[in-house]
Amino acid sequence: MTIQRKRVAKRLASGLLAGALALGGLAIGGGSASANTPSSPTTNRISGSDRYETAAALARAQLNTTSAGAVSATNPDSLIIASGENFPDALAGGQLATATRPMLLVRKDSVPTATSDFIADYKSSFATGSKRVFILGGEEAISADTVTAIQSAITTAGSLTPPVITRLSGATRYETAKAISDYTAITQADDQLIIANGASYEDAVTASSLAAFKGWPMILTPSTGLNATLKAKLDSFIAVPGGTDQFVIIGAGIPAEIEQYLISTKSIAPAKIRRIQGADHYQTNFLTNANYLLGATNYSGANIALVTGENWPDALAFAGFGLKTGTHLVLTPTAGGNINVLTLAATLAGYNDAGYGTNQRMYVIGGRSAVSDVAKVGYAAGSGTDLTSTISCEQASAATQNRVTITLSGRLNGTAPAIENATMLSLPAISSVMTKNNVALTGSVSAVSDIGGVGVGPTRKTYRLTLAAPLAVNDVITFGGLEEGELIGTTGASAFPRSVGSSSCTVTSDVTRPTVSITGVAGTGGTDSASGGYFWIHANEPITVGSGLAIQLDSTGRVSTVNFNSANPTLSATVVPMSTATSRGGKSYYTDFVMVLKDISAGAMLSTSAQVPNRAVLNVSASVFADAAGLNPASTVSSTVGTDSASPVLTVLDSTSTATGVATYSVSPLSISAKSTGAFFGAKGSGFAVSVVNQRGLLKPTFVVDGTAKTITITADTGYHTPSDVAQAVANAENSDWAVNSSTSTLNATVAPASCLASTCGYDTVVVLLAADEPVHGFQSSVTVSVGGYGAPFVQAITDGLGDTVAYGQFDVNDSNMNIDTARVISFTTQFEGTATMSFQGASAAASGIADLVGNYLTAPVTFTVT
Repeated sequence: MTIQRKRVAKRLASGLLAGALALGGLAIGGGSASANTPSSPTTNRISGSDRYETAAALARAQLNTTSAGAVSATNPDSLIIASGENFPDALAGGQLATATRPMLLVRKDSVPTATSDFIADYKSSFATGSKRVFILGGEEAISADTVTAIQSAITTAGSLTPPVITRLSGATRYETAKAISDYTAITQADDQLIIANGASYEDAVTASSLAAFKGWPMILTPSTGLNATLKAKLDSFIAVPGGTDQFVIIGAGIPAEIEQYLISTKSIAPAKIRRIQGADHYQTNFLTNANYLLGATNYSGANIALVTGENWPDALAFAGFGLKTGTHLVLTPTAGGNINVLTLAATLAGYNDAGYGTNQRMYVIGGRSAVSDVAKVGYAAGSGTDLTSTISCEQASAATQNRVTITLSGRLNGTAPAIENATMLSLPAISSVMTKNNVALTGSVSAVSDIGGVGVGPTRKTYRLTLAAPLAVNDVITFGGLEEGELIGTTGASAFPRSVGSSSCTVTSDVTRPTVSITGVAGTGGTDSASGGYFWIHANEPITVGSGLAIQLDSTGRVSTVNFNSANPTLSATVVPMSTATSRGGKSYYTDFVMVLKDISAGAMLSTSAQVPNRAVLNVSASVFADAAGLNPASTVSSTVGTDSASPVLTVLDSTSTATGVATYSVSPLSISAKSTGAFFGAKGSGFAVSVVNQRGLLKPTFVVDGTAKTITITADTGYHTPSDVAQAVANAENSDWAVNSSTSTLNATVAPASCLASTCGYDTVVVLLAADEPVHGFQSSVTVSVGGYGAPFVQAITDGLGDTVAYGQFDVNDSNMNIDTARVISFTTQFEGTATMSFQGASAAASGIADLVGNYLTAPVTFTVT
């Protein structure tokens, strides 16, 4: 009989627009809730009152669950029966698993109720076809009477093709494991042989799951040396025609004598032997997952199962379930908290958020005494993929008010904006899970726009919805949240990358008046119109400026209430908005304005009489300013003009560094690259010195990384080892941070350490949000950046047009390209981390490219830290 095999592929801030979110005329009532329940990763516990019930529950789940967690009932085409009173036979039996071949547990001399109930439920599917029932172990494990009872229970009277009982056993656990691995069709030419310690269960649990998932044969070995059973298995595996002759040793306690035998006696190249061994069995489990399940961008999911690493019963029957559902075994302490488990959680989350995976589904195997709820919650928290949401209802006095904002606790993805742009919250995604007074809003949301920060920089997390109908006081708007992996829309649907929690808000009346301040700056008499002086109007929420704004400069230096243009027809006071507009009821609202005096005589220079004098006072009636609800400031807004001699100050409000480029080192004939999933992705991988050291008689090459000293040292026997041996040494070092691509050329020792060149170093993409403490112009001037003392070509600006800088020509008589703003986003790449220095280039080396409106230049460069 040919065993059905399943070959599974490797799967793997602030915003300057904050005022716009608390829009004038908008009463905000709402709050955030925790992410959806079940939270991401979606959680299911599979357990019973004992190991036998747990095994039966796993078998039922295996037959009735797809990789996406959906119910899809199937019948078994065969069955595995193992002892529940010891671990070796059941764990070795993992290699027998198929999608439709579950495992059940029995006692030596009895069949537990959970097992007999399962057999009774599926008995009819064994009535025809001579389906196979595998009994693992000899009569000391499962007695002949127990086998007879199983055969009687599963056989339908009168069946012409009843089930066939096949016992796979040997005199010891090691011989039983060999008997299982020798069974017909277990070994195929492209397999690798898994070797695990049969004296302790911890690493054998991991090996059993890998054997099922990869479809590879598995053998157990004692920790005392190379016994005859293992030697015979190694020899027969090597003898397979066209075989790979590749071996995977998992866990501690497996003697080096095995590797010595393979290399020295059987002439197996070191590159064909991989040892996966961590500091403990949790790290070994993590490294097995990392080396075999996370290494490809075609990773199709991230299903995991938490299984206790403190005892073996719950893990015995897992292998078939893991294979069927694409779920990877993750050992955890009962109480949780192991760093390797949490690291795996974060690694899988990174794959999902980068768009490589779909929904991360978490199963918990066994009861709470095996895997506590604390461990379950800790893993979910470690995955870091959930977002909370806050929904804000906006209510204005105007009947046209119909907007809602949703703010997430973080970005949708932890990756570059290019990926994020493709997965932003969309109209169908939002509207399909929203209600108004418990009535679905599908079809009632006419638009959704991303307002999550300046441009497309580091703060993509706030979205504004426009509803088809206006909101009324006491309306309740609810955002139901989104589940990771949920499909969005009906055409061209894609899986949502992260879970987003639900939230709601209630519309209330706006009774809060806006607060407005005015800063007046005296004129300097220069040739630029702004040098005549200006007023900066700033509000804590978007407002409009009405026509009642009045100014008059007289000989006393005071301001009267005479309209400027009618009192002095040769002068004008142009009020120009600076911030991004928001629209309400046909009007535009802003948080910042600049009012500059200008001589409107064609081409005329500003005269001294047109300047705003020091100590002049601007009084503006409260009725001039209004928010979207029509509310005015509480009193007249006044400003006393002062002389400005201070240089503007730029502050970094937000800085986000994202690893983007991979460092590559050429040590002929080796090419060593940092992995995009490792600790040295991006700028952290630059600056290493890589060398190859010759050591005659070395059994296998070694690969040692010193992240502090930034060195990579490869030690090999260059007269014997090949580049492929070195590539395997990287894996054997359990270091998932680097990958080696090599030719078939002869391995050479290096005379001097190699380093990455500028074009092959890793790099980070850094997005910086800058804010000025006053209106400035020159934000559009060219920028130079150095990091850690390194400039171009190691640091290069890739774009400086992400900000909301706008050219306001009406401020100038002589310079139509003048631009005024207080914010800018700058993005650049850097191959190093450390202190960054940013400068804006002016017309001369002595002058900065940024100045306030009366000619005070920025004197100090902007500094911040890139990490």
